[in-house]
Amino acid sequence: MEQKEKALENKEKPLRIVLGNTSGDMDSIFGALCLAYYMTLKTKQLWTPIVNCAAADLKLKAEIYCHIVQDCKIKVDSMLYFDELAKSIQNG
Repeated sequence: MEQKEKALENKEKPLRIVLGNTSGDMDSIFGALCLAYYMTLKTKQLWTPIVNCAAADLKLKAEIYCHIVQDCKIKVDSMLYFDELAKSIQNG
């Protein structure tokens, strides 16, 4: 959650993001999570994974939502979504 807050408040400059493709499918989401983790370890700088869909749309993708919540125990509100990032940038 701390990483999400840093990204939205732009405390971390420059903001380094990893973004999957626009389909927001399973491999895009987990690819972004894994690559951001790898890049953070490799560069010793914070990289933020972005789920490339609207936060509300993730619940419509039942197989992905269930895998993230039930199998991986990831809190979906701890992830940063494209619409949240865009809104944060737009609001300055």
